[in-house]
Amino acid sequence: MIKRIMRLVMAVMMICTAASAQTTLKVGYVPGTGFLYEDRINHYLGYGYEYMEFLACYGDWKFEYVPSTTWQECGAKLQSGEIDVLPAMPGDYRTLPNVTRTDHVIGRYPMELVTKDGKIKPHMRLGTIASNPPIPHLAPTAQTEGFTYELVNYNLFYDMIESFNRNELDGYIAPMFEPNNPMNENAASIFDRQSYRLLVRSDRKDLLAAMNLAMDEMLMDQPNIRNRLNDKYLRTGGFPLILSRQEKEYLTQKKKLTTAIMFKARPYAYKNSKGELQGVIPRVIKQISKDLNIEIEILDTNSKSEVEQLIQAGKIDFVADTVCDFSWAETIGLTPTQSYLQIEYVAVTRRGDAIHENAMKAACDPNILYVRTFVMPKFAEDKIVLADNLYECFKLVSEGKADILYAPRNEVSYLIEETGSYNLEVASESEFSDSISLGVHNDSRLWRILNKEVNHLDVSKIRNVVNEDINLSTESLSPQWFIYHYPLKAMAIMLGIIALIITAAWYRAHMRRKHMNTVQQMAYTDSRYQMPNLSWLKSETEQLLAKYEEDDEPLYVVVFADDRQILKLLPYDKNIRNQRVKTTAEKLSVMKQVLLTAAGDADGSVVCVCRSKNDADIATLVKEFVQKNSSFGANNAQLWLNMKAGICKIDENDLTQSI
Repeated sequence: MIKRIMRLVMAVMMICTAASAQTTLKVGYVPGTGFLYEDRINHYLGYGYEYMEFLACYGDWKFEYVPSTTWQECGAKLQSGEIDVLPAMPGDYRTLPNVTRTDHVIGRYPMELVTKDGKIKPHMRLGTIASNPPIPHLAPTAQTEGFTYELVNYNLFYDMIESFNRNELDGYIAPMFEPNNPMNENAASIFDRQSYRLLVRSDRKDLLAAMNLAMDEMLMDQPNIRNRLNDKYLRTGGFPLILSRQEKEYLTQKKKLTTAIMFKARPYAYKNSKGELQGVIPRVIKQISKDLNIEIEILDTNSKSEVEQLIQAGKIDFVADTVCDFSWAETIGLTPTQSYLQIEYVAVTRRGDAIHENAMKAACDPNILYVRTFVMPKFAEDKIVLADNLYECFKLVSEGKADILYAPRNEVSYLIEETGSYNLEVASESEFSDSISLGVHNDSRLWRILNKEVNHLDVSKIRNVVNEDINLSTESLSPQWFIYHYPLKAMAIMLGIIALIITAAWYRAHMRRKHMNTVQQMAYTDSRYQMPNLSWLKSETEQLLAKYEEDDEPLYVVVFADDRQILKLLPYDKNIRNQRVKTTAEKLSVMKQVLLTAAGDADGSVVCVCRSKNDADIATLVKEFVQKNSSFGANNAQLWLNMKAGICKIDENDLTQSI
């Protein structure tokens, strides 16, 4: 027991020692400058914040973030020791004495010229921060854009912005830390990218060495960290579209651009039932046309080879869906821009087939670039089954002539639907991907404009467009597609439909039975007395004959009737006379020998079917009933009605005649 306690104490001491070994460093920043921000209390986000937190893991540090009003205040705190590190300080760091910067760059940001509505005047008063780094390209930019300027220095950024808002300045120059800031819509030009690094005091050489070492190790493990953070924080929402005067003039002179789409497939580009071109790529082209304020015509083409012929003939300015592969694009006379769309490729196989990887045969269309680049090198020559197109690849795998194919993830659903290959299944993980760009034909100025436009496009919105188009397109797909993708929902719907059909059939049968019962009841009921009539009696008697077919006791029909002449003379209500018939029928029904009772056709008559040993017994029974029931009481008086009865033995061969 004592040993266990000692071990527990030692473990706690080790944890406390490890925790105390982590050094806390104070990091300075200015809120609202894009370095970091709080979207809710104590929850931080931002390019600089995420970069620093990754760095903390390599240096075994814990960073505490200290806000300041200005970067100059941050610099003063660094020199006084109130903070240990100052990242991403704009301006010339050399204006701070006794400060050294790290070897590696945190990020690079251009200087931007912001004016009212992004318009440039012939002569402008431009604000700038005195501590800004040199801006050597401002003068060449002014000459290119055709304006002259005078600089007005400010110590504080906020003072400069207030002067700009009071129209005391025509524009200002500042680092573009927040590309997604709405103010950047008014950026007239960008130039002179500046490098920003971590700053520490010169006398803290141990901290500088530790920072450099941690950044070295981080870049070894995460060499793309700056690009990833750029895409996450800076490019999301789109980089500002800033065109030079010459570029704007070029588009004005051009008036119209022509493009074409090489590969038409859902959801990227396809024609609807009306023959209209729809999909993700046409919507991107529409957005480009809007951003550049120029008409863009999408030529109607039917194949990749037809597009290539138009390129060679010089009838196309750019291709809308060029794979970002410079070697391949050069063979058809195109130069790709930066990519705007990522296409993921997945493996497609037959459902339930367990084939060893080395024995798999791949269905390949060698005319498709990704097939030649990624797929065919993976398989031996005798394991490749050639096809003319992707549709044929799906058919080959579905029919068992090949075992695997690779296709764009977002196209697979439509290809399965169009080929009817519902026995195929799709891998959950992507095998490889392609970047899709705009491919420009022999026009460096247009290439640069479109490259800026691609950076301006909001990649998150393009992803949303892909999802929206998939949802829109699937509305027209068949029930087989729905069953393939949503088997449980499809089964639930089918069971629901079956239940509705069964319920409807039951209800219809129930209503039919109810209707037939009503009709039958009307046909078998005497409306005068609300009693069974002779039709009912005949129907029931047929069943009795079958029941007593081998019985020795015969069946008889007996008719009881009051004297109609006497009934007519009675000064009583008709209801009383009708009650006389009902009473007679009730008395007969309780008798053992009486099997059926009904109202007769004549007024005041009751017909019954009886069973008796012989004619004498039935005659005695009838005589006794007549004697007991020839009178009835009404209004405290006893009336004699002279009841009569008739007996007929039922003839099985002529039932109608008997009743």
